[in-house]
Amino acid sequence: MSEFQWMGERIRLATPDLDADAPIYQSWCYNTAFKRLSSAAASTIVAKEQLEGWMQGQAEDTLDWMIHTLEDGRLVGRVGLEDFGAFPCNGWLSIEIGDPKDWNCGYGTEATRLVLRHGFAFLNLQRISLAVAAFNERAIHVYEKFGFVEEGRQREALDRDGKRWDLVLMGLLRDDWVEA
Repeated sequence: MSEFQWMGERIRLATPDLDADAPIYQSWCYNTAFKRLSSAAASTIVAKEQLEGWMQGQAEDTLDWMIHTLEDGRLVGRVGLEDFGAFPCNGWLSIEIGDPKDWNCGYGTEATRLVLRHGFAFLNLQRISLAVAAFNERAIHVYEKFGFVEEGRQREALDRDGKRWDLVLMGLLRDDWVEA
């Protein structure tokens, strides 16, 4: 996979670097707050395998980037746009901000903005979907700012904190996209 970098106002998106990014990504997997929100990283072994897959470009219809701050170059998260070849003109968004101290700093919002712009303007997608835990009201609010709407729920699909939670399915059409 060739090196890719994309700059925003406060972040840059870059192709994963296994040597530099894997230890940091794996450390997030020890954090219960991160694991509570993440559907991807179940263990540090799985996390490393995921990162290796992202680096190798698991599929032609999957793009994954690591989120770094421009200020100090710190790795703060990961964002992906997936399955845009499986159903033509459609894609799935996934995003994780690793360390809770980096939550509510706008990094996820900016990364989402960049990826939505890429998906709609460059990849010519008509629709981008995502799934989010019903208890993650902060993320749902961010998605709604961009125009995502709830399209359905998988009832009690998640087990977190000894309780069953719905998985909220949200979608955004190109015509409804708001450059928040």
